Amino acid sequence: MKSNSIPLLDIALYHSNRSAFVEELRKACHNVGFFLLKHNMTPNQLPKEVLDEGRQFFQRPMDEKKMISYEQNPAFRGYMPLGVENTAGQLDHREQIEYAVEYPLHAPESSATNNFYTKAWPAYHRLKSAPNPWPTSFQPSLQTKTMDYVQNVCQVADCLRDSLCLAMGLDPKVLQHKFNSSSLSDEISNDCYREGEVPHWAIKMISYPTNDHSSKNESSNDRSRSPSPIQGVGAHTDTNFLTLVLQDNEEGDGGLQVFSQGEWINVPTHHGTNVLICNLGEQAETWSRGYFLATPHRVLMKSRTRKPRISLPLFYNPCLSATMEPLEESSVEHLQWDRPIIVHSTDENNAIGNAPKKHWRRPNNTMLTSVGENTFKSLARSHPHVFAKHHPDLSILPDGKIVKK
Repeated sequence: MKSNSIPLLDIALYHSNRSAFVEELRKACHNVGFFLLKHNMTPNQLPKEVLDEGRQFFQRPMDEKKMISYEQNPAFRGYMPLGVENTAGQLDHREQIEYAVEYPLHAPESSATNNFYTKAWPAYHRLKSAPNPWPTSFQPSLQTKTMDYVQNVCQVADCLRDSLCLAMGLDPKVLQHKFNSSSLSDEISNDCYREGEVPHWAIKMISYPTNDHSSKNESSNDRSRSPSPIQGVGAHTDTNFLTLVLQDNEEGDGGLQVFSQGEWINVPTHHGTNVLICNLGEQAETWSRGYFLATPHRVLMKSRTRKPRISLPLFYNPCLSATMEPLEESSVEHLQWDRPIIVHSTDENNAIGNAPKKHWRRPNNTMLTSVGENTFKSLARSHPHVFAKHHPDLSILPDGKIVKK
């Protein structure tokens, strides 16, 4: 495997030869931070069905889509029209729906439930303040298929989480108690032992529109050229622990690119819906003391396409109250180090000549050990209008930290 290629793994190997799978995963997450994963979801048509549900929703009239607008949701859930989300201040060219795990509301009897959660501190508790706005009146099947898909993908993510521990030479229980409090004995300290705490997953249904800027005034030669790339999603690292992406591949270049060892490389899209695109987030890099990589990535819409492209990233997190502090240095000293020593840079174009290869990083982005704070930081930065509307008592600092005014 070339150091900057995107490796292909198979979850079947996890069940048939776990040690071999763990070693393949170690190499992928240590060297690249991205990998493709053949899955075994049942029913096997579920990935295609959930993509079709997303495609059907985005084809609906705008007045229907806005019935589940995220602008009315203090937890940043619901439909977002084209061009309202941003990455590092630059608008992303896509429309989407965002959902997340729903929480039982446990407000004190003396306080109104909604007010309790919308004014809660730490601020990440406010992510529990509103349910998912499903389109039950005009597309009830979206909820059913999405939740079936989420359950399947989270089971795959559980296997990857445990395998990452094994790749570090650690008992999987080291991380399990940050995700699932019910599976462990009382002897282990429980980050998630709070009423209403569950692992925090989130999912986006994204539609990238066609990229065709040709006009009646252009000559035939002009129209034959590929249009200039458009930012589908700007360069960033994910704030969560693990991301698993399902995308259609009916035509053209998907546009997803990974920054690995000094260069942007394209992620293959020809494997079909039985393959998930996986990458590690900031929580995994922080926890592993940098042994695993939270790899920067972006989406550039480069090719002319006849119809929008659908993508479904699922963001897999521990409980919001958990912390992902770095392991003790002694836990990583024995690990095999394969990749070249690199330094971080905020310059996307730093791979020039024989200069040292650098790992691009977004400027002014503090990696927080608190799962909840890191999660809220990402949403507040990406959706400043909704953040200001529903959380007027809070401010976001240049490095992403959320503080009271």
